[in-house]
Amino acid sequence: MSSRLIFSFLLIATLAFGAPAAAPKANPAPAKKAEAFKPFTGKLLSNKVRIRAKADLESPIIRQMSKSELLLVVAEEGDFYAIAPLKDTKAYVFRSYILDDVVEANRVNVRLEPHLDAPIIGQLQAGEKIEGVVCAMNHKWLEIAPPKGTRFFVAKEFVGHAGGPEFLANMEKRKAQVEELLSSAYLNAETECNKEYEEMAPQHTIEQFQMIMRNFADFPETTTQAKEGLALLK
Repeated sequence: MSSRLIFSFLLIATLAFGAPAAAPKANPAPAKKAEAFKPFTGKLLSNKVRIRAKADLESPIIRQMSKSELLLVVAEEGDFYAIAPLKDTKAYVFRSYILDDVVEANRVNVRLEPHLDAPIIGQLQAGEKIEGVVCAMNHKWLEIAPPKGTRFFVAKEFVGHAGGPEFLANMEKRKAQVEELLSSAYLNAETECNKEYEEMAPQHTIEQFQMIMRNFADFPETTTQAKEGLALLK
């Protein structure tokens, strides 16, 4: 059979029965949804860990922290964790931009210290209400809490996982509790030490120090102070 006849035969078959069905395309695999970051309480693994203003090794250093200190990790950026400001963090804004606790301009810089060379840690917008006090070091500045959303950064390699975000709040509560107990115990110890020996009744104070040592071993500095106070009574 000539090639011309074969071609004619195939053409007639195609017109009669249609072209062969194409193989079905495989459904594309669904895109993997990125998991939302889960905040957690981080525990520092080294001493002199640098907390920075941005996720950059060239960024200004906010402070240095010690091994075992806790912080709240809220996000991640490259090789850094973003953390919430520590409880004692203070911020400063130039007073001329604030009138009756209301911000009078847009993009007002908030700084870590009360001078123009200090690192910028946030900005305020016109109309925002703030609460603050006149800075004792420089009356041209107002001392305020860090703006909402302020974040600092620490290298991931120095942070371990200590628990959920509630762990930090619980530890801060315990710290305040033990500091109050220690202050009360030392005040009682001072009172007892000022008495005549025959009038001293130190048992209650001794029990206070012992209770601190027994129940708050996770605060070694405080338990050391309790031991020193106990030694004064003995």
